[in-house]
This record gives sequence, structure tokens and C-alpha cells, in this order.
Amino acid sequence: MKKFLLGLLIPVAVVSVSSVSANAAKVYDGTPRAIRGYYRTKMHKTYFGHHKYYWNFRTLHITGSQISEDYDAQTDHALVYRLAHSNLSKHDFVLAGRYVPMGGESPAYLAYMHKTKKTLKVDYFDESGSKVTGHATYYKFSGKTSKVRNYPYK
Repeated sequence: MKKFLLGLLIPVAVVSVSSVSANAAKVYDGTPRAIRGYYRTKMHKTYFGHHKYYWNFRTLHITGSQISEDYDAQTDHALVYRLAHSNLSKHDFVLAGRYVPMGGESPAYLAYMHKTKKTLKVDYFDESGSKVTGHATYYKFSGKTSKVRNYPYK
């Protein structure tokens, strides 16, 4: 399965949507309807200094043409645009796109997403599609955030 997945990641990232070869998986513009919406991670402690920490979470807002990511309690923001995806199954997708440059990271975006009823599991890959650089589990939520607790509603 992993070799099959990595074989799909490289054509999605390198080849434009209009010039897909005959042996590559079908590539579509945008994001699949099955994963669109608002997602958040669970709260976790982020430490700075010796005993100082703050509570943190990440959010994703996936629309048809872009993905908006917020890190560190909405202090860092990343935007992914020019998206293309490939359907591996009814619940598994490979997404490729471009980051709006935010700093030292690569401008390429490659991710494998597995959707269940309540979660969206994401594995992030490097530009070549050969190495996992991170992963996260997101939970669906309404898109609204509490002003008192600064945490998303369910």
C-alpha cells in the first residue's frame, strides 16, 4: 500500500492537472467534497521556558479551492492554494498544492488524508513524496470559537 501511495504522490505533485499520463491515477482540481469543512485538533500543552506553557490547538478550514491552517491558537496562519487531488478510495485522498510562503518551509504541499465519520487523519509528506514530515488527527467542529476559552465549539 505504501509503495502504491508514494507512486501516486509524485505524479500528483509534479504533473499538472491537464497533462496526466495514461498510467497515473486520475487527478482532479480542488478538494473532494467528502473532506470539506472545519476541523480542529485536541488541546495540548506547548512548553516554553522551564515550567511555562500554554494550551494550544490547530484548525483546518477546507473549501473547494483552498485549505486554511491555523497554528498556535491562531497566531500562525498558512494558506494552501492551487490544489489537486486523487481519490484512492471512498475515504482516502492524496492532495497536492502550493503554500503561501510563511517562512522557512517548502512551498509544495503534499498530504494523504483518511476520512472517518468523526476524524480526518492527515500525513504530511516532503516535496519528493518519499518521507513523512508530520501527521495530525483532526476532529470536525462547527467553525465557531468561544471568546471566553478560545476553543472551538463542537
